[in-house]
Amino acid sequence: MPVVEGEKEDVMKIISSVHNELVKQVASLKTTKARKKAQQFVIEGIRACQSFIENGFVPLHLFATAAYSVQVLDFCADERIIQVSD
Repeated sequence: MPVVEGEKEDVMKIISSVHNELVKQVASLKTTKARKKAQQFVIEGIRACQSFIENGFVPLHLFATAAYSVQVLDFCADERIIQVSD
């Protein structure tokens, strides 16, 4: 992605550890209690995520493996995408 003078370059974040705090937070959303407390939920699958975004919703984060990162760029801003290891 070219950078225009004065604009911030967007860089996809990469997480390679299951001990990352963000990974732990997302994993905690498996329980109803945690989802209600955080007022957040997890959507799984590329089609479900794409549909979610196309219907006007904005994800906090979008996790994708390297294999899907390029596909996800078609429908989500790269600053929201976090690449994770398989």
